[in-house]
Formats: sequence, structure tokens, C-alpha cells
Amino acid sequence: MRQIVALFMVLVAFVGAASICAHSAVPDPDTTKRVTFASNRFYVALRRLVQRYYPDATSHRLRDTIHFEDDTRIFLIHGEERGGGEWRDPFAERGPMKSGIYCDIGYQKGAYAGMAGVPQEFDQHYFTTLLMAPYSEKLDSHLFVRLKHPKTGKISHDFVEEVTRLINEFDRYTEAIAD
Repeated sequence: MRQIVALFMVLVAFVGAASICAHSAVPDPDTTKRVTFASNRFYVALRRLVQRYYPDATSHRLRDTIHFEDDTRIFLIHGEERGGGEWRDPFAERGPMKSGIYCDIGYQKGAYAGMAGVPQEFDQHYFTTLLMAPYSEKLDSHLFVRLKHPKTGKISHDFVEEVTRLINEFDRYTEAIAD
């Protein structure tokens, strides 16, 4: 038993010493820089685009999320259960009216691991929901985007085209920072 305790104590001392050496090593100056998402720069570019099409839109950025909307209301959405056949109970969901827009964007580390294939559009009867999750290898991150827009209208079509292009190039709004 004493030999096991002694062996255990030696092992603990070895792990502690290895840990101290690892933390006190001088970092390589080339690896101390990492690329981060400069969400404020992206937010400003996105807000300019939104205001060009929707001058009365409200928007905000909180940490790694962005939200904007204009001319929205609560809809009661009816839909089928997965696999079809059965109707589920209606649920309330905020969405755009015929001349409005609604969007939530979240910045997340790693690749998208959701169940829905992206990009994909979902018909919500009153509006269309565009789900996107563009990935950046440079940042090893993705944006999770839920953009709700009217089904018809030139403004809606042109806006969706432009905002999709901007969102897909989100890693252009990056900067290198020192760790």
C-alpha cells in the first residue's frame, strides 16, 4: 500500500511540474495573433443596407447577436407535424407584414450542426423564413441567420439577394488581435 501511495505522489509531482513548464513557456510571436469577428463593423455595414431598403427599421446588437425588424406583427402559424399528416396546434410568431422585414443573426464558434439543411426557405404561409448558416474556415465560426421576409415584392427580393451576399462574406469583417 505504501508503494502505491509513493507512486501516486511521484505521479502528482510529475504532472504538476509538467503543467508549470507548459504554462511558463515563451509563446511563439507568430501564434499569439488570432482572428476575431469584429461584429461592430459587420453590424454597421448590415444596418446601412437594412436602412437603405427599410428606412424605419429598428436594429440592435447585443454581444454576438444582431436583430433588425420593420413593419412586423404577431401571426398565428398553423403547420403540419414532422412527417406530415397531423396538424399541430397553432403558435404565435412575430413576422413581417407585406412591406416589412424581420431578422435574427447569431455568431457561433465552429461549424453549423443543426438538423435543417442550410440555406433553406420555409413557407410560413404569411411570409417566408430563410435559414442560413455560412461558415468561415478563417474564424472557425458561423453565423446562424433566420431572415423572415414577405413572399412577394421587388424590394423583398432585392433586399434578400443583397443581405445574403453580405452575410455570406461576414468573415471580411475580421481583425487580428493579440492573445
